[in-house]
Parts: sequence; structure tokens; C-alpha cells
Amino acid sequence: MRETISLLIVTWLLLASSASIAEKASAQGNAPEWARGDQWEYTGNGFILGIQVNLLMRIEVSETTQVTVNQSNYGAYHCALTFTVSFAGRGVSGFGDAYVRTSDLANVKANLDFQGNGTSVVYDPRRPASSSR
Repeated sequence: MRETISLLIVTWLLLASSASIAEKASAQGNAPEWARGDQWEYTGNGFILGIQVNLLMRIEVSETTQVTVNQSNYGAYHCALTFTVSFAGRGVSGFGDAYVRTSDLANVKANLDFQGNGTSVVYDPRRPASSSR
């Protein structure tokens, strides 16, 4: 039972935090360019089911690539993720990867692995604005 609760807590935290992986780009300007080796570290804490939970997540840009989601192709930054979640006196770690669209830093998809349990998340990012009307 504890393993199930642990997995649910970790999955919920990572899905919630992955929504904020990408910075929001200005509607008037282009998205900032990321380069291989760029990295960010996020920390957070809160209570889930009355248990204090702490999260440490590290994101590093691995490469620029193409990714296909829902029959659409996107230029994307492929980012490596590592995370540690601690709660109830123990810590657990995992890893994964995320794809963030280069044009506007919209999340495209993520794959997460926590103690051999994999989770995939596919986003449906809005279509880039068309220059023709």
C-alpha cells in the first residue's frame, strides 16, 4: 500500500511540476534559445494527504531534435530530468526526459521512471500562430 501511495504522490508532483518546466515566452518576441548543457534546478514542498513532501528536480538540455506527437512534428529541446522526492522520513529518486518545443517553449511530451514504473505524458501544445490570415 505504501508503494502505491508513494508512486501516486511522485507521479502527481512530477506532472504538476513538469507543467512549469518551460519559461513562458513573450507573445511579442521569440522564445529564448537553449543550448546543450543549459540546466535548471527546482525545489518545492507541500502537503499531500497530510504528509509533508519535498521535491528536488534537475533539468538539463541534452540536444535539439525533432519529435512527433499526435501526427504533428515539432522542433524540440530534449531535456534529461532527475528528481528526488522525500516524505515520511525516506527519499526516492527517479529520472526521465522531456521534450519542449523550440519555437515557444511549450511542453510536448515527457517520460518519467520511478523505481521501474514508467509514466508517459503527451501534451497537445497549441499550434503556432500563422503569419497568413
